[in-house]
Amino acid sequence: MTEFFLTFIGVLVTVSLLIRAIETYLHINKVWSRKHIWAVTDSISVIDVAVGLLLHIPMLIKLTVINKDLPSTISELTAMTGKFVTLLIGVGLWVKGNEMIGFFSLMFHAMKKEWREKGDLIKTFLFPTAADKLLIILQKVAAIDNDIAPEEIDLIEQFAQQWQLPSPNLKPGRVEHVTTLSDLRQSMVDYLSLNPPMEQAAQLIDMVDLMIKADDVVTPEEQLIFDEVTGLINNYMDEEQNDIPICEVLLVPQNETHFTTIRDILPGLTIEKRRGGEIFVIGQFYSKNYAEAMCQKYIALNLFAVWEYK
Repeated sequence: MTEFFLTFIGVLVTVSLLIRAIETYLHINKVWSRKHIWAVTDSISVIDVAVGLLLHIPMLIKLTVINKDLPSTISELTAMTGKFVTLLIGVGLWVKGNEMIGFFSLMFHAMKKEWREKGDLIKTFLFPTAADKLLIILQKVAAIDNDIAPEEIDLIEQFAQQWQLPSPNLKPGRVEHVTTLSDLRQSMVDYLSLNPPMEQAAQLIDMVDLMIKADDVVTPEEQLIFDEVTGLINNYMDEEQNDIPICEVLLVPQNETHFTTIRDILPGLTIEKRRGGEIFVIGQFYSKNYAEAMCQKYIALNLFAVWEYK
């Protein structure tokens, strides 16, 4: 009976080793044909795989040297092989452009990037970058139509509570201090200059969208700023920064009076020569409707303003 039991256990162990080998093969095979794709390598947690690989080493030594347990040793080696190959894929060893880069350099770069991303994830949900500035931006979004609805105040209060910030104590109705499109946009630019995590910046689009739709009414001003914010953030998240169309707003003085007016209201601008004439560049924007709104602001001052794609 004992002999039969031991034989039976031996068969089960052999089957288990076979299953472990098949499992490891299937895991590696799934990503092996895609090992040259950045998106695939980037989805592998190099730190997790490396730590897991290191944790197997003491167990392997114990099973091999102390216990002299061959089946368990084979099982550990199989698991380690799978993790090691996954690690090679995760560091981007076969990605085009990495052929001349050493394994340890790739490993260091991948771990550094992943560590930064892990920190970003924590900050995104627990410690938003410059939470006080985010709250001010949301208040300006609520006030952009010169009227703050109770629903917008409720949302702002929820964000303040979540981020452990003092309540802004807003009151519904007409705003006391008018918020302009330029002022709100500059607040967005200032916030992005702090280099917030990509995920947090992307969530800002959703927060602004939620805010402008809170009272079930989307005003033209709110739509303008939403379009511009979306472009700003998309440009921030685009590492190449060459896929986002940019609208350049230009002031084209027609006489000396125009030159004087422009220098008075925008003393920091410099003259540029284009197409045989002299122009002032007001700024670069990511929404043609927003750019047109900027043009109308100066046209109201009897200046010739126009926008064009850069």
